[in-house]
Amino acid sequence: MSENRTGAFYLFSNNALKIIACIFMVVDHFGMLFFPQHEVFRILGRIAFPIFAFLIAEGCKYTRNKMMHFAFLFSFGMVIQIAYGIITHDLLMSVLLTFSLSILVIYVMQYMQKTLLDKESRVENKIISVLFFLMVLFAVFFLTNFELFTGYKKLMFDYGFTGVLFPVIISLFDFSFLEEERKLKVLSFLDGKWGRLLLTIIACVILSLFNSLVLYKMNLCWFSLLAIPFLLFYNQKRGNWNLKYMFYIFYPLHIVILEVIAMLISGSLLY
Repeated sequence: MSENRTGAFYLFSNNALKIIACIFMVVDHFGMLFFPQHEVFRILGRIAFPIFAFLIAEGCKYTRNKMMHFAFLFSFGMVIQIAYGIITHDLLMSVLLTFSLSILVIYVMQYMQKTLLDKESRVENKIISVLFFLMVLFAVFFLTNFELFTGYKKLMFDYGFTGVLFPVIISLFDFSFLEEERKLKVLSFLDGKWGRLLLTIIACVILSLFNSLVLYKMNLCWFSLLAIPFLLFYNQKRGNWNLKYMFYIFYPLHIVILEVIAMLISGSLLY
């Protein structure tokens, strides 16, 4: 597809999708704190995660300094988590740490794919890349299922292992490491917006089915499919402003604001 997109069909830039996801995230957390009895807030809030996951996968495709990308998000997430844990005594890991694990798995997967498809790579290197990927995947599975392995119930990751895999699934068709002349038409199609959109739908269904099996009932994750229309109108442009770090700042800021408002309403800040 051409990068020069005009017309009503391509409404949303990368920046616009970030803002949309942030709005629905605020709606979700606002409803969780102030109107937990009304599910409409949580339903609308399900739109945010797939959009953020889609943009995480999109960012991993174009990021050059991969280790710095992972280290920054993980370190920033840990700082926020420590501060939040001290204040609330809650060990629920934030979505920042969930996405940092996603980024780690994506980059290790990209290394494995590149090694496996490299004709000049030795067989032992191919085997090592696969083992390394499986080792990282198991380590992530262990962290996100800490209770299953240790019995310790307080350490949990937002959206769990399936949440970590969400952006990874969207990145399955990322063949950006291949030279242009090696890319077939079908790979170019899958490596573009439509391939990632298809994988986003699959990831939404997997997340919803998993939660349905765990909860043994209909769960709100099925409403994550409401994010697809927004992604359908993505124009694959960044937008006029550089909002690269917007989510990283906005995420902890909006939580602090909502928590302070909740404390003021309850009167706990007054005593």
